Amino acid sequence: MARAQRMSVRVTATAATVIALALVVVGGFAIWVMKSGSSSSGSSSAPDPVSISHYDAQLVVGADGTLRAVETIDAEFPYGRHGIFRYWDEIDPSDPAARNPVTVISITRDGVPEPVAMSRQGSIVVAKIGDAGVLLTPGTHRYVLTYSVPDVLRPVRDVPTAGAQVDGSRDGSERSVFAWWVVAPNWEMSIARADVRVTLPATITEALCRPGAPVVECTVSGAGSRTMTITASSMVPRTGVEAAAYSSAPASPTAALPWGARWDRLLGTVAWLPFLLLLLSVLAGVVGLAWVRSARETPPGEPLQYEPPSGLGPVQCEYLVSETTGTSALTATVLHLADRGLVTLTDDGGTWTVTNVVAPEKWAALDPVGTAAADALGVRTPGGRFTAAATEPAGATVRRAITALESAVRTWSDQGLWRTEPMVWWGRLGVVLSLLAAGILAIVGPMVLGLPFAVFAVCAAALFATGMTRRRTYLARESWMRAVGFRKFLSTPSSEDRFDFAARGDLWIAYVPYAVAFGCADAWAEKYRASVGHEPPTPTWYPVHAYYGASMFSSSGGFDSFDAAVASSVAAYSAAHSSSSSGGGGGFSGGGGGGGGSW
Repeated sequence: MARAQRMSVRVTATAATVIALALVVVGGFAIWVMKSGSSSSGSSSAPDPVSISHYDAQLVVGADGTLRAVETIDAEFPYGRHGIFRYWDEIDPSDPAARNPVTVISITRDGVPEPVAMSRQGSIVVAKIGDAGVLLTPGTHRYVLTYSVPDVLRPVRDVPTAGAQVDGSRDGSERSVFAWWVVAPNWEMSIARADVRVTLPATITEALCRPGAPVVECTVSGAGSRTMTITASSMVPRTGVEAAAYSSAPASPTAALPWGARWDRLLGTVAWLPFLLLLLSVLAGVVGLAWVRSARETPPGEPLQYEPPSGLGPVQCEYLVSETTGTSALTATVLHLADRGLVTLTDDGGTWTVTNVVAPEKWAALDPVGTAAADALGVRTPGGRFTAAATEPAGATVRRAITALESAVRTWSDQGLWRTEPMVWWGRLGVVLSLLAAGILAIVGPMVLGLPFAVFAVCAAALFATGMTRRRTYLARESWMRAVGFRKFLSTPSSEDRFDFAARGDLWIAYVPYAVAFGCADAWAEKYRASVGHEPPTPTWYPVHAYYGASMFSSSGGFDSFDAAVASSVAAYSAAHSSSSSGGGGGFSGGGGGGGGSW
């Protein structure tokens, strides 16, 4: 359980980091989408040095409702310019569910194809026409732009006529209306003259035109024919001319979208695409979670074990169970040394002394963790001793012993305890690639395209948790199961096992260091009391003073006293180093504090 909790914390922290990163990226793109959707062109208020002497447009609408446009622009250039911009707004303000996707077919300058860089800013499609390395010669240059827009015939509606020029009148036969900015409203250049011809697939009953500014006048004709003609002159920048024509041509079958045009950058313009990607995202999340589950090691069963795994000390058993050395690792190790007859313990009223016992054959059989701790304490050599007291030297020795113990555990665990799990590395690579794919797709297409990849990355983020790339070997799992079962034996009530405490009191004493390492010494003592009816026996190797009571477990003394001595040593060491680094000296307190520097 402890191991699962620690793993959960590590997984949660890692997943939270990846989720936060994904939210920052997605949030940044969403803000950009909102801004780009709220600004139609981002035009500057500075006058454009280029002017248009003549703007000519031939707009032909086919029977299927597709518009094919040919714009001829005669532009007057001063020195120092490279070309022009042309941008189209794919939003139709009169129909929020409709879109006007533009397909650029060709662009020429002076009869020769011209370099074009296409880009998008929200609902705006931008064509940057020209070469950055080429300056145009001053004078007139003719640009011819050919493009198409599908489904431009809308169902009949009343087009406002205020300020408009009207030719003809409706007779009730109308089935569609073509409403269009025949001269785009955001040209930055002034236009000396504009001539536009619009050809529809059926006879026009009523034609209208209206300039975008009252200082401009337009004329319209074409009622009774299939071609509407609009003219305007002396157009100031950002003016434009809009026109409308009613006819009996059927309206285009446009597919309505359940979201507004400003969400196109996020959701795209295909109605079913977000729902398909949502389904794929669910599947990607399931795959990610399944990947994490397959990589996470399944805990073993907990069959009762009446002895620890062969050859392993208390700290090794605790590490098998929780993947940590525990909070009482050094205390458990010293008690284990005493039980093995390798050291003696002396209690001088709160100051404990650990003394070497000359037993070379026993020391040779000791586990590597106990050996490392004994070496660091200096009690492995004949005559070696260590006193746990509230002093700085004792604290320094204790800290070295704890560090050596933990290092020995890591070294031992790396020698055949683990094997590498390659699927985790593949999963981590998949998370990284998914985040990259989500970011790239959010830039080049609708952001929703990256949703499945982002969901997979979030759900599989736990693959980055510490320890996920390794698994216990078969023999290690066997020892893991035995250690878990042994801990269960030490910590569960006596009614759940058949251990004969009365006949095996020596084993009860030998298991005390393991109970200390597992953190269940009190439960181990209570188990003895419940089974036998009196206090547990006191080990011959453990000194118990009269003020502790009849047993090492009968009061607040016992092995807790040694643990307290170790803790006081560490506290003394920490306090000494804290005070030595705090500095000192007199001076006045006052304002103007702080400092500065360079970077």
